[in-house]
Amino acid sequence: MKKERLRKLTGLLVLILLVVLLAGCGSKSKDKKDADITLGGKSFNEVVTKVSNYAIKHNSADTVAASKQDWLVLSFKKLGIKDSENFASEEYNNQYYDGLRKLLKQKKGILDKFNQTEYARTSMALLAIGKNPTDVEGYNLVIKMDNYNAVKAQGLNAEYYALHLNNWGKYKFKNEKKYLNDILKAQHKDGGFSYGAGKSDIDMTAMAVQALAPYRDENKRAKPVIEKALKFLSKKQNGDGGYDTCESVAQVIIMFSCLKENPLTAEGFQKKEKNLGDGLMVYYKGDGFCHSKDNEINELATEQALRALASIKLGMKGKSIYE
Repeated sequence: MKKERLRKLTGLLVLILLVVLLAGCGSKSKDKKDADITLGGKSFNEVVTKVSNYAIKHNSADTVAASKQDWLVLSFKKLGIKDSENFASEEYNNQYYDGLRKLLKQKKGILDKFNQTEYARTSMALLAIGKNPTDVEGYNLVIKMDNYNAVKAQGLNAEYYALHLNNWGKYKFKNEKKYLNDILKAQHKDGGFSYGAGKSDIDMTAMAVQALAPYRDENKRAKPVIEKALKFLSKKQNGDGGYDTCESVAQVIIMFSCLKENPLTAEGFQKKEKNLGDGLMVYYKGDGFCHSKDNEINELATEQALRALASIKLGMKGKSIYE
């Protein structure tokens, strides 16, 4: 009887050890895969390090809010940057927050009289670093994005970001359905979206899908709109894997993160063996990114590219950058 128990116990221990070893092997394989990501033939980690160092060097933490570069704070956090030549995450985030508090005091809580997206961008940066955007020096930044008339007056892009902020913070905006309906009915016949009455635009179309992504399964109108928009974007993709500007590629990459899909393997977005990551790298200048081919490093392009890099990392893990 004792021998039988011993035999069973030994067998159980061997099984447990085997499971642990296999789990460990799977983890190492995944880690190696993440470390070996390449974009345009360059190491993902190397690109992230160089570009983040450049952005940090050119954007002092205490002036980020005043210079309207709050998205950088979000990107640094989502990329998991902790230390670099000029950066310590908590210190940078705290200095950013102090700079924002100072700015709000100076402006008496008014970041912008006309552009509501200022409040969305700032609020989402705060959410990323664990701060409360409903109470910064006594000012509620979030509530500005639930002012339907003011948000709608800025344009469809403002309604996109109203939904992003609402879903990330779970704020239950009273105007959520209005924003959603406005976006759903704004799609053009070719599947694209535009800022105004013009022709369909890559950036606005990608941003529309980003905003609609959380509703894909729960709203019967959202899924076909998203599918039609994806067909439009796939058709417009260039042979180098990208689009005509860095910002356009970046927004499409961010879109796939919002859909919780891997931007590098997205179905219908592989052109001549080039993917969206390759398309982004067309605009890489060694430290930052340019707006269009053969131009100099551009601040906006670099910021959006950093968000795209974070979206690649998160999309590969089935996560959205805006959550």
